[in-house]
Amino acid sequence: MGRVTVTTDIKAPPEAVWKALSDASRYAEWVVFTDDVISVSEGEFGKGTVYHEQGGVEPFKGRSEWTVTEFDPPHHQVHIGRQGPLTIHLDFRLEPSEQGTRYTQVTESRFPLPLRPIAAVMDLLFMRRRMKSGLQETAANFKAAVEAGQQST
Repeated sequence: MGRVTVTTDIKAPPEAVWKALSDASRYAEWVVFTDDVISVSEGEFGKGTVYHEQGGVEPFKGRSEWTVTEFDPPHHQVHIGRQGPLTIHLDFRLEPSEQGTRYTQVTESRFPLPLRPIAAVMDLLFMRRRMKSGLQETAANFKAAVEAGQQST
């Protein structure tokens, strides 16, 4: 499948956005494709953290395992997920903006070579639209959650 990028400006400092992004236990509250966070490894969230989720993009719903592979506070995180034969690469970037913080998420999904022709057809028919729509909704949910948290402090 392909690569989808979403960007939004959040009215909060990068540290507040980073803190929310680094709380995997709450992903189901704002990530459209996460039905439930099953577990998060103990200790401080950072490089090497592993978490398990239930969810996905229809028709690819199930349990997934995620590992944080890059962690550069408060600028950049990379999470690699595996759900069956599918590998998902999430790249989060935070940059200062006039409104507070520019949040960018790049999501790239890959199937193993033997499944790529079928995945390419599915991507053209419906998957890219579902991914783009879901990621735009996720970014809007995340923005609202972080900004609401800023108002309560």
